[in-house]
Amino acid sequence: MYNYYDAKFLVKYLQSMVISKALLKHGYSNFTFEILEYCEPSNVIAREQHFIDLFKPEYNILKTAGSSFGYKHTEDTLAKLRARRHTEETLAKLRAFRHSEETKRKMSEAAKALNISKTSIFNYFDRNQLKPYKGRYIFTKIIQ
Repeated sequence: MYNYYDAKFLVKYLQSMVISKALLKHGYSNFTFEILEYCEPSNVIAREQHFIDLFKPEYNILKTAGSSFGYKHTEDTLAKLRARRHTEETLAKLRAFRHSEETKRKMSEAAKALNISKTSIFNYFDRNQLKPYKGRYIFTKIIQ
């Protein structure tokens, strides 16, 4: 969440998000950021859904916690996604990389150390992410 307090970050990475546009337009003093409840990680989705249902937040574009179901990409975003195609050679390398046992072991260790899912790391590579994952982590493939 600390990235929301960095106007340069909002402009560079999140300018298409409704909340980012609102923060930049109306200023931080017109918004409140607070922790509503502390809970166990295993209960986060249920509690988030509870608060979405309770408050019906204006800037939450998704109505179901933990799901992107129903989200509509802009035509610009869809065009960018369509244009981002890998060559067959690159796809073959990604498949080989993704399925090697050593890679799986290293990904599991990294995911455990960072308290994130292994799938999140795989997706970071598969999608050729450029910005830091969760605004904090940059993953790099080291080929030996």
